[in-house]
Amino acid sequence: MKSTKQGIRQALLELLAQRPFAEIQVKDLVAQAGIARATFYLHFKSRDELLLDYIDEMFEGFFAEIEEALAHADLLDEGAAERMFATFSGEKAFSRVLTQDSVQAILQSRFRSYLARIVGRVVRENRGFNLSPEQLAYLIEFWAGGSFLLLKTWVERDFQPPEAEMAQLYAKLTLSSIRALMD
Repeated sequence: MKSTKQGIRQALLELLAQRPFAEIQVKDLVAQAGIARATFYLHFKSRDELLLDYIDEMFEGFFAEIEEALAHADLLDEGAAERMFATFSGEKAFSRVLTQDSVQAILQSRFRSYLARIVGRVVRENRGFNLSPEQLAYLIEFWAGGSFLLLKTWVERDFQPPEAEMAQLYAKLTLSSIRALMD
């Protein structure tokens, strides 16, 4: 079953290399994957769900890499930021979807939930945050919106400058302000 799901994901990537997500239909995905339409619906309710499943898998891989660091607030260093850029750079074909207007709202909403999970973990493990729940919600919105748009711009510029340089910039723009909230 997992290999069928992987085949559908691969079909999505192949089609994304040819045209925007908005132009890809379920019939295109099943033809590319060489499966029956019913098989697609056995795994996914819609093509949007397939897209979200793919980004969820990317995030879970990233989260697994940084999970231990979160327990020690090492999220607040360039290393975690560099891992984030490396994750998106390693998935160039999929990352280009970030630049497509038709999926930005879906992806930005999901991105917000990922960052809420990360911030929640940091706050639980490191009692240094002195924020009300309302302030924390604003922090998550700020961080998610800025991070998403920074990644989008980086992808649009063909993943330039290099990951390490972007991580440095990200740390200066974002992580330093989050550190300030821990005082």
